[in-house]
Amino acid sequence: MHKIPQTAPSDFPQAERMNHQLEKHGDARNDKYFWLRERENPKVIQYLNDENAYTDRALAPVRDLEQTLFQEMKLRTKEDESSTPYKKGDYFYYNRFEKDQQYPIYARKKDSLAGTEEILLNVNELAQGKSYCEVGGIRLSPNQEIMAYGVDFTGRRFYDIHFKNLKTGKTYSHTIDKTTGNMVWAADNQTIFFTQQNAKTLRSDKVFRYDFKSHKSEQVYFEKDDTYNVYVSESLAKKYVYLISSSTLTTETRYIPSDKPHD
Repeated sequence: MHKIPQTAPSDFPQAERMNHQLEKHGDARNDKYFWLRERENPKVIQYLNDENAYTDRALAPVRDLEQTLFQEMKLRTKEDESSTPYKKGDYFYYNRFEKDQQYPIYARKKDSLAGTEEILLNVNELAQGKSYCEVGGIRLSPNQEIMAYGVDFTGRRFYDIHFKNLKTGKTYSHTIDKTTGNMVWAADNQTIFFTQQNAKTLRSDKVFRYDFKSHKSEQVYFEKDDTYNVYVSESLAKKYVYLISSSTLTTETRYIPSDKPHD
């Protein structure tokens, strides 16, 4: 039986209080912890390190219990599961996990599920040497020759979009940085619509059109209303690209023919 301590260590860190006046709608208030928003401030980083160190000390007596629970949960989880394959053109697409691996492997097979597996992206390899790794949207060009995928290595939900040639296996050097990970290919296999968020609020407020060949991006929409978020999608038949702006109660949808992405 594991003994759980009744009290936590008393030497917990305390954040410094600094006066910072804020005014909104004629109302003024003093936010003494406003300085904690400063991500590059060495004092903020030190405070977070102190909090993490305190957490380690406080939980040290129950580390054995933590591992016991973790191993029990692993036993109840199918570690080598696969998603249900879906067919697109001549290929069956799916993702799968391997035992003792944390991240999925994205793959496809041509013509039949009995065919040879082609690995499109092994996120376990992508995550090697990284403290954090999350792959956002994975989108294939209509001809299924180019794969675009977003990667976040920081945990802040900023995804850099990378491109891979599925015929050669080559990953291109050019990327689209700091996006939401939301994107859609146009029918020309060259144009991608994607969204970006505000650097401070993280609200998705901008839509860009990117030319894969010239590597140039052009902003095509900005949502001024801060109660709305924007994202891009496509029609089921792939004939239209949708630009969707939504709030809690209202959704607005704009569209453009996928084969005329510059109209």
